[in-house]
Amino acid sequence: MNIHQHQQLIQLGVGLNPLLHLHRMSVVGNTFDFIRAAHVAIDAGADVFSFILTEQNAGISLPLLKQLILLNRVPVQVIVAPVAPIFEWFADDLPASVCFAQIVDEAAYPISVVSECVQNTLRETLLRLQVAGVRVSMLLPEDQEDFSMFGMSEIDAVALGRVQSRGAEQHKLDVVKLSLTARRAVGAGFAVESFGSLAPFDIEAIATVPDIATIFVDQILFVSAFANGWEKAVRDMKARIVRSRVQFR
Repeated sequence: MNIHQHQQLIQLGVGLNPLLHLHRMSVVGNTFDFIRAAHVAIDAGADVFSFILTEQNAGISLPLLKQLILLNRVPVQVIVAPVAPIFEWFADDLPASVCFAQIVDEAAYPISVVSECVQNTLRETLLRLQVAGVRVSMLLPEDQEDFSMFGMSEIDAVALGRVQSRGAEQHKLDVVKLSLTARRAVGAGFAVESFGSLAPFDIEAIATVPDIATIFVDQILFVSAFANGWEKAVRDMKARIVRSRVQFR
């Protein structure tokens, strides 16, 4: 069976920022093939790539991201700040998806307050992305209660922040909270993504939430890759989330 035939159940999103760190090291003498590693991840079950793109890493990462976009094997999602110069960075070769988030030191955090100022800043960008056929999402807290503030029809999806494991009982409450938030988002007309957590147990639990279409993971894959190899780390993660979704159904 083709590893991507489970896309209709749940998709595995692979964050590529840790690969960029290895690529940076290769520039100073080590050998690492970023694009080859991406191909291996696709063959092992990655359904979409994500990348936190900033002014600081754009110089080295944009050529690599544009290669991935032109390869067109899986969609590429870039995660950017609301004021990021997306059209200056990509010109005609836009990514398949753009996720807006609060960016601090090349890390993405939920936008806890979507102010009128932020909405006004985004309006023109959102319209241009919509015309270009780019899917747009916004990273929000896992316990977001009100989606009525999103009067912007150009937003297609919401990405919910990480569920952190804080003991078994609290963890159960966190997953219930995430499930309720996802249900509210779907009811408001949005597709739902999740930005995983650091613990495999958490990711398995998140995969049981039926309204979540895609789980994005990054650091945990690279921790596993050091012990088991990159291809096996991705393949095992895909099997883990698909198994959890199938068992839940």
